[in-house]
Amino acid sequence: MKKRTFFFAGFVLGLVLFIIGALINNHKLVANIAGIVAGISFFISAASVGALVSGDRVRANFWAETKEGRQERIDMALKTAFLGIPILAAAIGLYILFT
Repeated sequence: MKKRTFFFAGFVLGLVLFIIGALINNHKLVANIAGIVAGISFFISAASVGALVSGDRVRANFWAETKEGRQERIDMALKTAFLGIPILAAAIGLYILFT
């Protein structure tokens, strides 16, 4: 799937969470859930791009993997980041508007 599909899915999920948070009385709970989902998405993105390991490990992984494998890993990181951005925006919007 394309990156814009993941962004659109994140937008729809963020919009649904925002509407649910606006309709129920406990909007902080929904904001926390949206923040956790966005955090998990960003963690997966950071782990797949190699941002959570040392420079020696990044260098070793760079020389050990193929160009196609590296491209797949970077695509996965971008897709999960694009999924998390609108969800994080919904969590921040819920927090700012209702507190």
